[in-house]
Amino acid sequence: MPRGYLWETAPFIWQTYVLLFLLGKTGRPATAASLFQWLDDKIRTGRLVPRRLPLVGRDTYREAVGEYLHWLSLLGYLRREEGGRLHLVKPLSFPSTVDQMIHQDAALLDQIRQTSALSRYWSSLEFGGVEKMSRKQEKMNGMVNNNSCIDYLYKEE
Repeated sequence: MPRGYLWETAPFIWQTYVLLFLLGKTGRPATAASLFQWLDDKIRTGRLVPRRLPLVGRDTYREAVGEYLHWLSLLGYLRREEGGRLHLVKPLSFPSTVDQMIHQDAALLDQIRQTSALSRYWSSLEFGGVEKMSRKQEKMNGMVNNNSCIDYLYKEE
């Protein structure tokens, strides 16, 4: 997320909290206001920590959350309705193995790359151009096929 820097908390943690809130509202609408109220409570209890950047100006962690909600909408997971209501419309899957996680991540990255509104972000990812990412993805796919994911984690490059 381009505005992910507005969180001190790791992206996978704060994004999971957003998803947990939405999952808790399955079948009924949620609002952005109720989401932010819920996140504010997590901040007060110390579970989430926004980054304090006085020179950034108006940008707060809410900008990053709004951006994440927009991405979820573009990827087909979330529908925004009039009045600010949010509906989780695509089921979330939770991998039970590392191999499943790698395949799911690769599929999501491919979906991001193919979504025109997100393709610019894809080309500017911090780990390089599309060619380098494709090589990494091929390498990871090879490891999944050879069941060598754990070996890769301990391998020195």
